[in-house]
Amino acid sequence: MRHKILLLCFVMNFYFLHSFSQANKYVYYFDADLNTTDKSKAVSTGVGSIENGLFKLKISSDLTNQPVLIAFFTDSSLAVKQGLFQSFFKNGRMKSQGNYESNIENGSCEEWDSTGHLIDSAIYDHGKVIDSTRFYYDENGALRAHKFIDIKNDKEHIISYNDSGKIIS
Repeated sequence: MRHKILLLCFVMNFYFLHSFSQANKYVYYFDADLNTTDKSKAVSTGVGSIENGLFKLKISSDLTNQPVLIAFFTDSSLAVKQGLFQSFFKNGRMKSQGNYESNIENGSCEEWDSTGHLIDSAIYDHGKVIDSTRFYYDENGALRAHKFIDIKNDKEHIISYNDSGKIIS
């Protein structure tokens, strides 16, 4: 009886350990340009898992363990982006963020510089830009101007700021 209990405990441990390890069963290796490569040549490692019916890929730097990219795809082939897409600078700050539907940008997409300033923001409607805003900063990080482009009405608006942040044009 004692041997049966030990055997049952062993089998249950194996089953639970094996079940929980399946969550991260997809591992990818990437070079500096985010092309897949052999593990020996990799500078980043991606781990894939299923989340809300989509395949989530999180790529992290092998040196710093900082995130490089987080993206959702239709499956583990990584062929079709579907949902949130985020990229990061080496310092860990957000570089870009957007949404995809069947590999086409859709919705809000933003881009930041390495210091965290928003530099570009656009609204996409199934791959077509419908509104875009570009932000310009001085060497001290103060907002100097932003340019809004209204694609639908073919208009451009530029707003400039003085040293105290007040609108001057």
